[in-house]
Amino acid sequence: MASDILGMVTEALGSDVLHKVSGAVGESQQNTQKAFGAAVPAILAGILGQASSGGTGLSSLVGLLTSGKINSSLLTNIGSMLLESSASELADTGRTVLNAALGDKVGHVENQIAAASGVQASSAGSIMSIAGPLVMAAIGKNLGGSPSVSGLTNLLSSQKSAIMAG
Repeated sequence: MASDILGMVTEALGSDVLHKVSGAVGESQQNTQKAFGAAVPAILAGILGQASSGGTGLSSLVGLLTSGKINSSLLTNIGSMLLESSASELADTGRTVLNAALGDKVGHVENQIAAASGVQASSAGSIMSIAGPLVMAAIGKNLGGSPSVSGLTNLLSSQKSAIMAG
């Protein structure tokens, strides 16, 4: 059985990571945690929507996994990546994830997360850019060495109720 994607990402977002992100975006740690709590299920719901509608975003997301741009080690070393020169690359990858998962709804989702968590919309965007690669790292860990669109679709379908409740 697949591991819980939401749980894997939540576990990766320990207090050290939340402290670093909240300092970087200029928001309180509590509001940053709320924003991550809204961003992760929103990104997963977007990916699930792509799977349900046969959207082209799934191929892009699987491509990130097969190219090695995202791997499961991100779940354990996100804190150090936020301090290194790779932080900019991580944010760029995050924007790729968001565009593939949410398409033209990225701005709307950022505003919704900002309103729900008390962070600025720009901070919500930065937080989502970090959450996206974490979500994909958890998905990649579940899919194993040969990720595919069908594997991704099946994984998300098996966790649909948890994603929608998140």
